[in-house]
Amino acid sequence: MRTSGFSFCCCFAPFFYNVAGGFLQSGSSVEVFAVLSHNASLPCRRATHRATSSRVLHVEWSRVDTHNHHRDELTVHVVRDGKELQKEKAAQYVGRTVVMENGSLTLVGVTWQDNGTYRCNLWRGRVKEEVLVSLIVGRPTGNRTLICRVEIPETILANENKIYIIDEFRPLNPGLSWCIPWVLTAFGLVGCGFLTFVVDLLKLKNLRSTLQSWYQASLSIRNRGEQEQVLPLVGNNSYTDYGDINRVDTTGASKDTIRANNLLNPGGDLSGVKASHMMAERDLDEMLKYKSIIKEVGEILHIHPALIAGIISRQSEAGTRLRKNGFGGSDENCFGLMQINRYYHAVKGEPCSKDHVDQGVTFLIQLIKTMVRTKPDWSPEQRLKGALACYIAGEDKVIPLERYEDLDSVTPFHDFANDVVARAQWFTGKDF
Repeated sequence: MRTSGFSFCCCFAPFFYNVAGGFLQSGSSVEVFAVLSHNASLPCRRATHRATSSRVLHVEWSRVDTHNHHRDELTVHVVRDGKELQKEKAAQYVGRTVVMENGSLTLVGVTWQDNGTYRCNLWRGRVKEEVLVSLIVGRPTGNRTLICRVEIPETILANENKIYIIDEFRPLNPGLSWCIPWVLTAFGLVGCGFLTFVVDLLKLKNLRSTLQSWYQASLSIRNRGEQEQVLPLVGNNSYTDYGDINRVDTTGASKDTIRANNLLNPGGDLSGVKASHMMAERDLDEMLKYKSIIKEVGEILHIHPALIAGIISRQSEAGTRLRKNGFGGSDENCFGLMQINRYYHAVKGEPCSKDHVDQGVTFLIQLIKTMVRTKPDWSPEQRLKGALACYIAGEDKVIPLERYEDLDSVTPFHDFANDVVARAQWFTGKDF
């Protein structure tokens, strides 16, 4: 069942949740307080660390406390050799971020949704530094008052509350001894896991009854819609959040792809779809080595594993066309099973790892969402196919196309999307 996540802004109550499902040690984080609609500066070093003159080679900023079911980490800003890589940048941060020479991030015009924990990974030479920054946004209403907001995303439940700051107030030292049991009980049952808070109970006691009532309301909403929210994770029709891969039209591989794979019949009558199926079957034995990883990522991100297998088959022939260093045999800049270009993305993980597959699928999901925004009249299946074209050709080439039928006109061999779809449909019958 898909459940709504929770995001909280509570002044003096920072929480840190990592993407692996555990809690980040609050002592490893820097706290930054910002005013709604103003700019926020997030440092890429702790206050106790001395500044260094070593040249910053590479900076990655990401949001690590998001709880939507499609992704647990958002790319905020990535700089490599002085240039920003924008392909994976989350939409809500486009045009709103600037990274300084020391790696610090300026976030322009902060909103309630910007509350959360950010990770900075910074490389100086061969030395890597990692810092967590908790951004807490409040709206000032006077010299001693902040208004903070608590929200339950994907519902209409939200509330603002004033907190009056008194002279003798000092934030508590972080520690699990200050967890709030009733918050753990209420929200652990409805949300996506237990959240640990470090708070002054006296400052939040007036929120308790409100939050408990929200829990009851949210539970009611969940129960009313439970049947619609259930997404089975087995069977060929299970992964339809972004369109049904088995309903996507396809002409399969082009003559150029068929010729490049030495599949031409003497009579030249081999159809594109049949050729795609033959190439998928050729890769099956190798693909089975990664089946558990593919299915796990597919279930987590609600993308059909067969579609992931189709991309891997087309891109690297299930890894058989990779060099020993994990880069492509025909393109030394493309990495791993899914052939992610290192000049557009900060590649993650080993070439055949879950992290790598997760990165490729997450990028595909972002492209699907781009198609939703730019092609609102297209069906989910058409957008899915459009995202596949974007995956290889880039949004700048695909989005200007006016006709759905022209998607593959800008892809290699003019068939990438059609070929991947046909291979994916074949893999659906092989327990992917």
